[in-house]
Amino acid sequence: MTETGLCFAMQSRYSKNIALAELVYELSNKHIAQGLCDNNAIQRLCSINDFEYWQQLTEILLTEQLILCELNPIHQAVGPDVLIENGGKKIWIETITPEPTGLPDEWINYVEGRAISVPHDKILLRWTAALKEKSEKFRKYKSDGLIGSDDICVIAINGRLLRGFNGAFPEFYGISKFPFAVEAALGVGPLQIRLDIATLKQVGSELLHRPNVQNHNNADVASNIFLDLSHAHIDALWAVDLDEGILLSRSCSMAIIHNLNCNNKLPLKLLPAQIEYATSVSASDYIIQKMAGRLHVEN
Repeated sequence: MTETGLCFAMQSRYSKNIALAELVYELSNKHIAQGLCDNNAIQRLCSINDFEYWQQLTEILLTEQLILCELNPIHQAVGPDVLIENGGKKIWIETITPEPTGLPDEWINYVEGRAISVPHDKILLRWTAALKEKSEKFRKYKSDGLIGSDDICVIAINGRLLRGFNGAFPEFYGISKFPFAVEAALGVGPLQIRLDIATLKQVGSELLHRPNVQNHNNADVASNIFLDLSHAHIDALWAVDLDEGILLSRSCSMAIIHNLNCNNKLPLKLLPAQIEYATSVSASDYIIQKMAGRLHVEN
């Protein structure tokens, strides 16, 4: 594949918006020329397979966000997708855009006029699967000596392909009203309402702790790996719902979820995000604290 092939592929993919095609082409070409992508980047960007395309474009879009924040990302031929350095610490970022495997067709390919429900648990399972996959990949990087014991490891997950209604509406928040990423990493479940048995009036409410979610085989899948010491090598999750619209100055959701049990702490307000979540432990429970991120804008 060549630059000409890339240009043609962008024009074909964005045939209804040539201005956007040009923006994606220019950004992709810039990153490839600067050595910020793997050697097969053009091939993946020219693919008609959405999964291949979005794996590559996600990496480019997130790397561009790091550049805009003056974090000076670099790409190495072997190892995680992106490396930045801060305060003498190496911060490695591995990206993934989960495929919509197992999501109902009526959700992904919505037909106007039909009533459908949001498949919260099925979307959550895609987040948990992506988180586990990249956690194991980081574990191998460490065992192979590609990442040092003092290096910070961040998993970046883009929920772009999990959107319903033909990709029109981002689904960043789960049934708990926290991001799916929080539900996948910290075991946050749906809202529980307590009633007085005599009067049937509401007397309280709280979010359930949900350490597992059931898959299609009715098997439990862990949804609290940031409370599990065996995943302490992952220091944070960078969750986004990101698409090409960001090149047109459209907003996109970004959140940082910090690992309570991490080996090395990611500094607060370093990576671009509107909100950040950190967890602390009380005498009998754990508390999730929501904080403004570096991209936070007051209403």
